Amino acid sequence: MRLCLILEPIFPILGCIALAAAGCGSDAPPDTLTCAWLASAANCWSNTAQAATSCLPTTSDGMFSADNSICTYPSGVVVSFTPAVTLPLPDNAPWNFTVNDAGGQACLHYEETGGGNAAKLVVGSQTVTISFIGLAMSIHCPDGSSVQNGNALNLLDCPGNIGALPGHFIGYSDTSVSFGLIGMSDPTKTVSLFQCSK
Repeated sequence: MRLCLILEPIFPILGCIALAAAGCGSDAPPDTLTCAWLASAANCWSNTAQAATSCLPTTSDGMFSADNSICTYPSGVVVSFTPAVTLPLPDNAPWNFTVNDAGGQACLHYEETGGGNAAKLVVGSQTVTISFIGLAMSIHCPDGSSVQNGNALNLLDCPGNIGALPGHFIGYSDTSVSFGLIGMSDPTKTVSLFQCSK
């Protein structure tokens, strides 16, 4: 049995290193997505993820349906996947899922688009989006504000290194998968979204 753990920001760093020479012109806006912002109370990725913790599953593993499109917990929490999860996970698996609480109400929705270069996190009425163009990263917050960095590789020097950047972690084997979010204002913290098994 294989057990793997992947920790990655939204964009594939290694695939983007070759773009570093392209850079941005001198007319680029100043970087507002900084280490200080990531560690602050203004970090809307962290705030939105933390807002879901009261309705996310906290104990035991959920069980996949026969087609891996639904994961049900004994508590009644249900995770629905579009498309269904393929086990074992392929490289660069697409992620689009919704976690509903035991009462059937949406707790959290997470979706990656653009080949993994953009992500949307929705908790209640709060939506935060992250996107990359080359090495430039931008985050759009629920209050309408946004921050950007012309070369997100510079953020790897932040306390917590890659764990400081908004993104996700995946743990998986041939019969199970767990998924959570990194990039909290305290980079030593993560938010676990689900752990499901066959």
